[in-house]
Amino acid sequence: MSLWVDRECKRVLLQLNQLAKSNVVLVNTFFEGEFQDRCVKAGVIQGFIAFVVEYARGYAGTPTGKVDLKPLQLPATQSHVGVPTLSLLLSHFCLELAASGIGKLVSMGSRYFSSGGDHTDSDDADQLAVMQKSAEVRRTANALLGRFVDDQAVQIAELVRKAMSSKDWIGMPAPTIVSPDLLLVAHRIKGTFSLAKQLYGNELSEGDSISREQFMISRSTAMHDLFTERTEIFGTIEPRGRAIVFTVIKYVLKAYSEAVRFCTFGPSGFQQVEVDAHMLGRVVWKHASSDEERAFIQTVMQLVVASAKTRCTENPEHIDEASLQAIL
Repeated sequence: MSLWVDRECKRVLLQLNQLAKSNVVLVNTFFEGEFQDRCVKAGVIQGFIAFVVEYARGYAGTPTGKVDLKPLQLPATQSHVGVPTLSLLLSHFCLELAASGIGKLVSMGSRYFSSGGDHTDSDDADQLAVMQKSAEVRRTANALLGRFVDDQAVQIAELVRKAMSSKDWIGMPAPTIVSPDLLLVAHRIKGTFSLAKQLYGNELSEGDSISREQFMISRSTAMHDLFTERTEIFGTIEPRGRAIVFTVIKYVLKAYSEAVRFCTFGPSGFQQVEVDAHMLGRVVWKHASSDEERAFIQTVMQLVVASAKTRCTENPEHIDEASLQAIL
């Protein structure tokens, strides 16, 4: 997208340059001075940037770029990834524009409409304009990225809530498979990561690592040891594929732990929760890139199982390890 925009802007500026030079009045009066500053830089280039910001913010939430957590109301025929994918694509484009695109556009305008002589004051003004516009576009990119994360998180969390509220957890038989509803949740998380890494990559940040240990839920953790610290779900989102998807994961897992507390379980229902929690934990474990993130997953999944046990109609037995591994 950035290459196409760069090419089209260059084409427009060249056409404007040729048009202006063909007009004797423009050339002899203010073509090289006021025309460059007022019409080209302020009118064409800054006008284009203002259009990008206004258009992009329409997908980021409100005109001010603020984001709420209400899921998008999409037409029945529209894919669930339609608008979220566009917000992710626009966020990446805005970050590229802020990083180098605006500077290129301003330099291009100066090159095609240069008046010669000393440009010290003009260059300083251009640099200031680039910095100001870049900051504005970067804020828009962050809002778009936040909108993508919010939409994905809310939609997947809703799948979790429906999965937990629609089952007869008391009367169900002993588990033999992972709940299809939770498999769908896992699939949607993988899909979110696939979207994010296409634009923002799969690399780790400095100091992060992927654990080679297999995810397991401890059965000895007491309830009062869990969630002793407040965990921030939505903060500043790093423009990296792993950081993006893990922000979604935190929201979804928190919703899972809360949904369990509103259910009542029989012994077999409790064991089904154990199976589902192990499966989902293994899926999201692969996306954790730091000890802090792995600790979060471990803590929430232990909370899910512990909450289900306390919500049981009778004292349940944990599913035996052999049966658990056979199902997983």
